[in-house]
Amino acid sequence: MASLADKMLILKGEQMGEGDPELGHKMMRGFLKMLSKQPIKPKSIFFLGNSVRLTTKNSQVLEFLQQLQEDGVELLLCKAAVEWYRLEEEIVIGKIISTGLWLERLGSFEVISL
Repeated sequence: MASLADKMLILKGEQMGEGDPELGHKMMRGFLKMLSKQPIKPKSIFFLGNSVRLTTKNSQVLEFLQQLQEDGVELLLCKAAVEWYRLEEEIVIGKIISTGLWLERLGSFEVISL
């Protein structure tokens, strides 16, 4: 079985899958909850597009992201997306990064896009 230890997850949205948004949000919450409990975690999670909303103070998954960060997972947020959604004042976890740093990380880890 492959390990998550050398991987970077890219979250492309605040929900998983397509279709019913309520189900998609439930699935994302379940995924991040289970990921936070795994003994081996990814090196990084990159939040792209509207997934940056998951890192705001009213996020339903904040407790799981806090656990992941405490366990050493680097939480990286797309600067352009944060600015697009005007969330600069709402972000409470993770590090807002530019495209240059993101490209550097992409070259360092195997990527899994969700």
